[in-house]
Amino acid sequence: RQVMPKYRPNSSDMKSYVAGMLNLATVIEELNPDGVIVPLRGAYPFYATYEKISEIKGKKPKEGLFLPLGTCTDLQKNKQRGLTKLEKSQIIDSYISYYLKENPSARRLLLLDEVIHGGTIITHYKLISNYLNNFVGVELKVCAVEDKIIEKRGRYKELKSIHKFNSIQVDNLFTTDRRRFLPKIIKDYDFSVEIDNQKLNKIMGSLEEIIKTTS
Repeated sequence: RQVMPKYRPNSSDMKSYVAGMLNLATVIEELNPDGVIVPLRGAYPFYATYEKISEIKGKKPKEGLFLPLGTCTDLQKNKQRGLTKLEKSQIIDSYISYYLKENPSARRLLLLDEVIHGGTIITHYKLISNYLNNFVGVELKVCAVEDKIIEKRGRYKELKSIHKFNSIQVDNLFTTDRRRFLPKIIKDYDFSVEIDNQKLNKIMGSLEEIIKTTS
C-alpha cells in the first residue's frame, strides 16, 4: 500500500479522533467481549488509545488479540508488500486457534478495524468468520472506525448493514498507512512484529489532555 506523507494532525482532527475513541471505549464496554481482535497495521493505534482511555477512567481494558496483518517487510524478497489472502488466512487461523486454546471459555470476540474504502475489513471479517465456524458458540462482533469523508464501497455498506457492524466515525484517520504510528511486520521464514511506540506515545501525550477534558 502507498506510504502516506508525513502529517501533523491539527487540533480539530485530534478532537474528532478522541471523540471517536471515547465512543469506541463505550461500545467495547457495552459489548463486553472476551477479547478484541486487532489487525496491527490498521487498528493498533485505536486499541492503544482505548487502553489509555481505560487507564484514565480507572478501568481494565479488554484483552487484545494482535494479528500481524497489513503491509510487511519481506526480508527474503527485500521489499515491502501486502499479504496474500492465503497468508492472511494462515495468520488468522493460527493466532485465533492459539487464543481460543488459551481462553477456552471465550464466547464473544470483537473485530476492531479501520475502514477507508472497506475492502480490507471485508476480507478480515470473512476470513475470521469462516474460521470461527469451526467453533460452537463463539460470536463475532465488529467495530469499524471510519473516515467520514472517503466514500465506502457498496460491498462494505451491504455487509455492515446485514451483520450490524458498530461504526465509529472520525474526521481524519491520520494514522492510516503512516509508519511512525504503526507496528512493523517482518516476514522471514515466519512473521514477527516490532512495536516502537515512541511516535505514538508522543501523539498520546497530546491526546491524553483532550481525553481528560472531554471524558
